[in-house]
Amino acid sequence: MMKFSKYFKYFLVGTILCIVTMRFIDKPNPGIVEFEFAKTLDNANNMIAIWADAGAENRKIAGNFFDYIFMLCYGGSLFLFYKAWYNYKPQIIFKVLMYFALLAPLLDAVENYGLLKLQFKTGTDFHAQLAYYCASTKFILLIPCILGLLYWIVLRLMKKI
Repeated sequence: MMKFSKYFKYFLVGTILCIVTMRFIDKPNPGIVEFEFAKTLDNANNMIAIWADAGAENRKIAGNFFDYIFMLCYGGSLFLFYKAWYNYKPQIIFKVLMYFALLAPLLDAVENYGLLKLQFKTGTDFHAQLAYYCASTKFILLIPCILGLLYWIVLRLMKKI
């Protein structure tokens, strides 16, 4: 049976609470994920203008700062999950996914730096592209992590783990 770190449940609960909180913060559309993929200064400024018209600009900035807490939570929970799985069944894929779980929040932090520069009107096309490429890479790393987690849930339900 897999043994999880005593901290895993705290990171997991933190992740769930952050997801719920972000659902309330990230209104109106376009959302933060769309903003991450703006890619150009013009697209980013158009989104910021929509938020300003809706009176949500400060909420979106707060959401980006709150995202740093979310990074810690989702990175920690995924890392500890794959660490437990690796300790249970030492296969290189679990070690790779452990590192993906560490690298994704780091990319997310750099991405948020670019987004905040854009939101504070000090950003350039470079910051929009920085956010775009960091977000793209982050999601590429998170997809196998999430798929592995779903696979583990299926195995648990089938009582194979």
